[in-house]
This record gives sequence, C-alpha cells and structure tokens, in this order.
Amino acid sequence: MNILRIALFLVFFLLVPSAQAVWTGSVSLTGYAWSSNVGWVSFSGPGYGVQIGTDKNLTGYAWSSNVGWIKFGGLAGCPGTGACNARLNIGTNQLEGWARACVVTANHDCTGLLDVSAGGWDGWVSLNCDNSSGSCSVNNYQASAVGGSLSGFAWGSDVIGWLRLNGVTYSTPCTASVACSADLLSKVTTDQWCTETPTTCTTGYICDLSNPGGSCVASVPTATLTVTPQVTRKGNTVALTWQSTNATACDLSQSNPGGVSSFSWSGISGTETSQPVNTLTVFRLSCSDLSGANYQEIASATVEILPEIIER
Repeated sequence: MNILRIALFLVFFLLVPSAQAVWTGSVSLTGYAWSSNVGWVSFSGPGYGVQIGTDKNLTGYAWSSNVGWIKFGGLAGCPGTGACNARLNIGTNQLEGWARACVVTANHDCTGLLDVSAGGWDGWVSLNCDNSSGSCSVNNYQASAVGGSLSGFAWGSDVIGWLRLNGVTYSTPCTASVACSADLLSKVTTDQWCTETPTTCTTGYICDLSNPGGSCVASVPTATLTVTPQVTRKGNTVALTWQSTNATACDLSQSNPGGVSSFSWSGISGTETSQPVNTLTVFRLSCSDLSGANYQEIASATVEILPEIIER
C-alpha cells in the first residue's frame, strides 16, 4: 500500500509545472482582415507586420493597398476616452485602443497635422466600442484574441467601415493547461498568454484531471463489497469481490467479531478467496481518498456459521 501511495504521489507531482510558464517573445499576427469599403488588410509581409509584445501592447504596421499603412502603437491624439495605443487585455482576451491609417497625416507616418487631401478623415480605427464613452450602447463591437485567431470587428469610420478580423491568426505563447498539485488539494490553470491562476479546492474536494478543466470533485471514496455465501459451514472459505471509486488505496481485512485481524488483502478492487471461516467473521474494506489521505472504513460484510448438527 505504501509503495502505491508513493508512486501516485510521484505521478501527480510530475503534473505540477516545475517553473512558471513565461511569455518570452513577441507574438506575430499574420493573415488578413476584410473591409467591404477598402478590401483586404494584410497584417504581415516583407519588412512589416503587427506584433503583440510581452507588455501586451500591439505595435507595427498593417498594409492596405487602398489606404496604405495602418499603424499600431506609438500613437497620440486619438478620439474618445480610452488609451490611444492598441493593447491586449488578457483578462478578457479583447483588444483595446486604436490603430490609425497614416495616409491622413501630412507626412504619411501618423505624426504631424492632418493632410488636407484626406477630406477631413482622421484615419482612426477603433478596436473596441469601449474606446468612446457610451458607444457600446449604439454599436457593441470588440476584437478578441482566442485560441490562435482574432475575431470580431474594428470600426474605421466611413472610409474603412467595419473591419472584420477573423482572418488574422497568431501562435499562442503558451498552451492552455491545467495541473493538479502533488496533494491534489489545489490546481493551477495556465491560459494561452501564460498567466497562471492557482485555485484551492474547498474542504472535502480534490483536483481531478479526468473532469473538464481539472475541476475539484468530492474526495470521499465509495465502494461495494460482496461476500458469497454469507452463511457457510465452519472451516469453509467464501468468495470476496470489491470495487472502489475516488480511492488511491484500499485494504480488505478478515477478522473475528472482536476486531482481531487474521488476514488482509490490498487493492482498490479485487477478487479473492477468504481464509477458512471458523466463527462469525467480519470483512472490512478501508480506503484512502484521491489525495492519499483520509483513510477510513467504507464497507463491511459479515459471514455467519451454520449450526453444527450433533448426531446421537
């Protein structure tokens, strides 16, 4: 039993990350967004591209053959109440802030005065309706980054219009995962952005990776114990069958009514033949829960002896 518990401890210990997952480099966006007004907008190409940095800020340039360079990061003077620079909110997986078509500025690099030839268009592209106070009540839109793909819409006023981002992809810096602690009393969830969130299971519950998301489940072991037959002649043996759930180790004992054990078997399930039964005998099954603790009796059965016939 001790060897089994040690082995299980080592298995679960290996499930715990040896070090915190780290987002070590920029995440490049690739592919195309689509606007019914200006057509395809490329997020990567020779000498240009848009990246999400480890600081969660979006930087770089996208390219449209109709409106030219669209800049992310390093922006100022945006409309609305939010921050100008585009940023990933890893709590919501939504993009926030703005991008800008640089063709509207006099030097076409998103700095300086507006180019009068732009006809009053300011070039700003909103990535989230929260950028402008109260605008979500009029047009509720967001750009989201989940599972390696962007989705949703950005808004580029009357020139660009709705920019659909579903064709833009990226490689997640971390693989979403769940790991149980060695004692199974807590778990650590790692999301696609390498954020680790520890959760402690409530008393009486343990982490179970066989459940979706490694959810905490009740740790109380249960079992069935069958003894056949339950009445026999003195000196005979009986068949023993048991099966447990939510248990890491079990012991089945054979004892007299006073509780003195004469023999025992180990295993979370099994089929055995008892020792000879010479008196009223009790079989007791005791198990530990999935954490390897809380060892307790969870099932029992009694075998009685047929009265002996005395011949005269």
